[in-house]
Amino acid sequence: MTKTLSKPVIAFWLVAYAAAPTAAVWPYDEPPSVSAEELLRRVAERYETLGDFRADVAVVTSSPFLDETLASAGVLYARPPNLLRVELSEPLEQTVIFDGEFTYAYAAGGNQVIRYGGPGLAYLTNLPQTLEDFSAQYDITLPAETAGRAYELRLNLKKEPALFRKINIWVDRARLVPLRADFYDDAGNRTSYRFSEYRFNQNFRARLFALELPAGAEIVDAGSQYRP
Repeated sequence: MTKTLSKPVIAFWLVAYAAAPTAAVWPYDEPPSVSAEELLRRVAERYETLGDFRADVAVVTSSPFLDETLASAGVLYARPPNLLRVELSEPLEQTVIFDGEFTYAYAAGGNQVIRYGGPGLAYLTNLPQTLEDFSAQYDITLPAETAGRAYELRLNLKKEPALFRKINIWVDRARLVPLRADFYDDAGNRTSYRFSEYRFNQNFRARLFALELPAGAEIVDAGSQYRP
């Protein structure tokens, strides 16, 4: 059973993408055609020429402490390497912004903007840098059974401490952008981000990624790493 969230701005990593990428199915039944090292090189080359983009997003979070999954959906706007805006419209209106230094999260009608350290979901707007950063703490592999429309990169923890025990990222074979990313923590929670309907070279205005405080709102510094 899927349950929509009823509380504003619970940490965004607890909400879930309700819709899977169009025509994507997991797992696949054909072997990959490249090694993990070659795929990382191709992704890095792709992002060197990748401009602004938008994508539909959906998040599905499951937990051993919950009888139901949590779901939310919206639109992501990105300017690699480090600018991001996410607007959630279902079930509640929420906004998440990363300005290159801090992540800000707030709900429509609320009077507080929560500020976190770290990039949060910007992890997925600059995939090459993300994988480079994670390589110090995770073994990155491309399993033989991954195939079809996407490559599946598996990141298994090799060095503590870390926010996540395991991360799986599916990368579109043709466009070399994320289709899905699953994050697993020590408590057994899984948050699955799913991306679809990409549109590239959007030439967004800079103000799209600027924080505009809602009338009467105050910034509350959470001080900790924002978790996707």
